[in-house]
Formats: sequence, structure tokens, C-alpha cells
Amino acid sequence: MQTLKVDTSEDSVASDMLLTLQLRTANDLFLPRLKTFECEETTEAFIPFIPLFLSPQTTEISIGFAEDPPW
Repeated sequence: MQTLKVDTSEDSVASDMLLTLQLRTANDLFLPRLKTFECEETTEAFIPFIPLFLSPQTTEISIGFAEDPPW
């Protein structure tokens, strides 16, 4: 996989599922060959999970935040 584009306003990912991913990927990279990570409409709840998607191969990271973040 070369590019991962996530729009958290449209792609609703349950926190429970991300917590499971976090436990699963503790020893292994989830996306070991990811080159580009794009995340749009990021909210405060999604921020802690961003590192799960990154790898040493990731060279481009683009993160856009929701218009009205809750902080």
C-alpha cells in the first residue's frame, strides 16, 4: 500500500476498533510500506490513533483538522 487517505468526517471508525488495532499493532507495523498518509476533518478523538498508521517508510503526512475542533 502506498497511500492511505482518511476522512474522519465520512469514514466513521469506532474507537473500540481503533483500540483493538492499537493492541494488535503493538509489536508489528499495521501498514509497513505506507508512503503517504492523508487525514482530513480530524477531530480530537482521532488524534491519538494517527501513529498507528505511520511507518518508517512514510515520507508525506498531511493532516487537516475539523472546522470546529472541540478544544
